[in-house]
Amino acid sequence: MFSNEYLRNATWYYNSCIGSAEHSYDSYEICIVCGDNPYYTFEIINGEATITDVDESISGDIVIPSTICGYPVTSIGGCAFYYCTNLESIEIPNSVTSIGDWAARECISLESIEIPKSVAYIGSFAFSGCTSLESIIISSSVTS
Repeated sequence: MFSNEYLRNATWYYNSCIGSAEHSYDSYEICIVCGDNPYYTFEIINGEATITDVDESISGDIVIPSTICGYPVTSIGGCAFYYCTNLESIEIPNSVTSIGDWAARECISLESIEIPKSVAYIGSFAFSGCTSLESIIISSSVTS
């Protein structure tokens, strides 16, 4: 069995359930046994999680969890939601402090997004090509 020490600086691309245990998903569709998520790819660096990629088939309204495997989700990586054409809205938790370059590029069905006050950085062209975007709320906490 692995301890959290081994996960402190790790990238999780695919996680199968430990041993022969079956997946048991929480309300955010993350397996409480192994951390597998059918949509998100994430990495854990220095005890913080970054969403690095999502399955392009993700659709509708999504809520990014504030924690993954017990680690706070602090950033959305560059191109993380690139070309998720059926994504309509993204709810970002208050734990997120940065949104990477081209994070939601070409999400042509994305209609709304609210950037929480915790976000200080939004990368270049983060919402480029989001042709259906009707509402984006950005707080004054964003400094770059």
